[in-house]
Amino acid sequence: MISLSLSEPERIPTRPVWFPLGLLLAIAMGLTVIYHDGLAFMVKYWGAEEYSHGYLIPLVAIYMAYLKRFDLLDALRSAQPAAWGLKGSRWGLGLLAVALLVFFLGELGTVYTIIQYSFLLAIWALIYVSIGSLGVRILRNPMIYLVFMIPLPNFLYNNLSASLQLLSSDLGVQMLRLMQVSVYLEGNVIDLGTYKLQVAEACSGLRYLFPLVSFSFLVASFYKRNWLVKMAVVLSALPITLLMNSLRIAVIGLTVDMWGIEMAEGVLHAFEGWVVFIGCLSLLALEIMLIERLIYGNAAVLSALDFGDRESTEGERGWQAWQAFGPIWAAVVLRPLLLASAMVTVTALLAISLNQRDEIIPERSPFSFFPLLHDGWIGREQGLTAEIQESLKVTDYINADYLNSDASLPVNLYVAYYESQRKGASVHSPRSCIPADGWVISQLEQVDLSEKLGYSFAAGQKESVANRVVIRRGEQQNLVLYWFDQRGRVFSNEYLAKWYIFWDSLMQRRSDGALVRLVTPIAENETPAEAEERLLLFIKSFDSLWNQFLPE
Repeated sequence: MISLSLSEPERIPTRPVWFPLGLLLAIAMGLTVIYHDGLAFMVKYWGAEEYSHGYLIPLVAIYMAYLKRFDLLDALRSAQPAAWGLKGSRWGLGLLAVALLVFFLGELGTVYTIIQYSFLLAIWALIYVSIGSLGVRILRNPMIYLVFMIPLPNFLYNNLSASLQLLSSDLGVQMLRLMQVSVYLEGNVIDLGTYKLQVAEACSGLRYLFPLVSFSFLVASFYKRNWLVKMAVVLSALPITLLMNSLRIAVIGLTVDMWGIEMAEGVLHAFEGWVVFIGCLSLLALEIMLIERLIYGNAAVLSALDFGDRESTEGERGWQAWQAFGPIWAAVVLRPLLLASAMVTVTALLAISLNQRDEIIPERSPFSFFPLLHDGWIGREQGLTAEIQESLKVTDYINADYLNSDASLPVNLYVAYYESQRKGASVHSPRSCIPADGWVISQLEQVDLSEKLGYSFAAGQKESVANRVVIRRGEQQNLVLYWFDQRGRVFSNEYLAKWYIFWDSLMQRRSDGALVRLVTPIAENETPAEAEERLLLFIKSFDSLWNQFLPE
């Protein structure tokens, strides 16, 4: 067995330290090839206000690890090779294999978020391979902190944004009423009588919540209290954000009521955002101060924070301490790093070949030929703005309102078609978009279209399941039917759509697909079931045309 005691240097191999460092450099280059697209997309998201703190996360994580350098060095000196060397590194190699497999799932399933989390798993695995479980325990906080640099998946972001919009609007209106302001709330629209204020997505509070959660985790990492207290500090970011964002909405409503709509626009509006975030940080600091004084009787709050920057127990400083890593790395981590390097290199070569593989684009008729006059239905195209088209990255689409002599109310048809659902260009679930403009989902269920229509809607498929959604805004209600049409399959689950993209990309070299959505108003004297009959009538009328525009 190799001893790691530095008091017996003759028993430590003399292999040069640059060799394992060279392996780490080669692994870093391989990871760059593998994860380039996913990381570039992540950095692009950092340009948004909600994720602008993302630029700092890797730098702060590195500094957090730097503060643990002497803890790490002392732990590695005292450990036996079997505790953290090749034996422990087998788990790291297994985790690396899982990370690379997850990468292929994300790459073929065209989901950037999966690719980004795969990158984190790969980083964690390589740390495990290099310094074993002992080192991972010491560096767990900076490793976890890296999670905050990854943007939320769109469906989760949109649902969270919609919920915060409604909660902030409701709480803000309650505050306005306490200020003796006459106000009426409809969804996320605040009616002041003279003016109407819409609590838009940008005012949901997420631009405060995300950086505040990451900062509260950072504070909790240095907080010398038990894990329950630390967890409370992190979780408190949500109510703090909700309270401060609602207060901002109330102040905007009050100033608009007093001095006009200009108070909700321009530089003043943006400046209020900075004031609110500073207020969030102040409340977080106040919370920790109260915990220390009321629970622990500690008046010196800063003494409860341990930044962990200390001298080595050997009394070594600076470069002398780092030199000690050389013989340790050379003695223990070389073989696991060789295996890890081989795995990353093979994956990088496979990723390059996958990107160079031609994708099959099926022939179809463009929606410009979709009839606006058909079987008694008369349609009028609505179109989409250039901004929305750019956001959706849709290949082709139709958005039209149809009327029929047998149907008293219109039916809106929206179909978004993607000839290739590569990363960043794929169908968007209406569940993420419905909450916009104050709409609330009051009922959601899955229905079998074949059963409803009385015949097989999707040829060769046992089921053709769609989502049936009742949405409301104030007194107004709409009925929505939507489904995903993916290469001859009709189903309701957006996650299943991602799985089929992965499978068909692998087996058929195809990733085309579409979202089909039908919307009709529900009249005051009408039930959702009667509105549904109008949508089913529309589907039956156009049934023979679908395959021309949505290839199987």
